[in-house]
Amino acid sequence: MVFNIEITLKRSRAKEIYIYLNQYLISHYTVSENSIFDFVTSRTDELEQVNFIEEYDSLEETKTSKFYEYFTLAENIAYDLISCD
Repeated sequence: MVFNIEITLKRSRAKEIYIYLNQYLISHYTVSENSIFDFVTSRTDELEQVNFIEEYDSLEETKTSKFYEYFTLAENIAYDLISCD
């Protein structure tokens, strides 16, 4: 089962950032300036336009990120979706 979960964070007067969890064969966690879905849906031509800020291969690695709580939230959403199956 494949899950792609994206959480958009926007603070007042600040730029949006995107927290993204891709669970396919392994989990992949990213923080970026633009939505990964813009690339996936061809609204952006190059993956580099997503502007990754942080990338991790495990939830354990994200513990050093200031966005850790959002990665955990994305994980919980994924587990909830899996348990609905």
